[in-house]
Amino acid sequence: MCVEVILTGYYNGCMIGPIVHLGRAASIDRALFLSLIPILTASVAVGGLGLYVKRKNFRFKSIVTYAALGISLLGIAFVTQNVIYYKYCCNPESELFGHVYYDAHPKQPEIALTYDDGPSKYKTTLRLLDLLNKNHAKATFFMIGKQADSYPSEAQEVYKQGFEVGNHTFDHAQLAVLRYATIKQEIEKTDGVFAKLGIKTNGLIRPPYGLHFIPLAIYASRHDRKIITWSLASNDWKLNDPQKIADRVISNARPGSIVLMHDTTFDFSKKRSPTLGATAIILKTLSKKGYKFVTVSQLLNDSEVKR
Repeated sequence: MCVEVILTGYYNGCMIGPIVHLGRAASIDRALFLSLIPILTASVAVGGLGLYVKRKNFRFKSIVTYAALGISLLGIAFVTQNVIYYKYCCNPESELFGHVYYDAHPKQPEIALTYDDGPSKYKTTLRLLDLLNKNHAKATFFMIGKQADSYPSEAQEVYKQGFEVGNHTFDHAQLAVLRYATIKQEIEKTDGVFAKLGIKTNGLIRPPYGLHFIPLAIYASRHDRKIITWSLASNDWKLNDPQKIADRVISNARPGSIVLMHDTTFDFSKKRSPTLGATAIILKTLSKKGYKFVTVSQLLNDSEVKR
């Protein structure tokens, strides 16, 4: 049988990214299974071409053979890369490439609300502070360095009022695809902004999109930093209805949950922040169930299981 029948992946390499994206909401495994369809299609096509060339005894059949083999190996590399990237790097609970903190096991029913990407021109951060204070709740704000530098008074107010500030990189960079030196620059440039504003942090880093890979784990280990992801995504970035956001959090919350939210969401049609409305519902409902809202650092300190 011709070498050309080896699985080719160029076609798959072009297709697997979109396929996995479409399947992520339901199941990564299902999406990867579906990616076999273009692999098999391309295999039949290349195999058929190889057989045709062999039967015709064309002089360039060896060239076709090696070309098909090369394309196959390239495709396999694409497949492997996408499996690693989407199944592990994009998974906030994956620790394949280094230790991350995505939840805790506190003795008491505690939960950590976290807000990413702020502060911003919508002033949602300041409104959240008022709401949290009224409900005697604490939270952690993972700030983008560039945003903190652009809105320094809001950033300082978070710290002054006793809330925790974490590092969310300077430019909201995808750390999983960056080399070590660039990751170091993204994090430490943000540290510099915090230092300039008089904000002290507890060494928490939240990688944008939850993307993490080996270089980030190495950096965190060398500099005694904690990589914080989440166990519960509110999806406030795509749900404009505060009630739907709140329902998602309330129905999935458990003691030790780290909840991902954003203090930059804004519904222009209704001129409001859906995250702000959702937070009010979450605080009211979960407080009645006995939950206490704490910072990420306190949640980890109160955990019975130290990781």
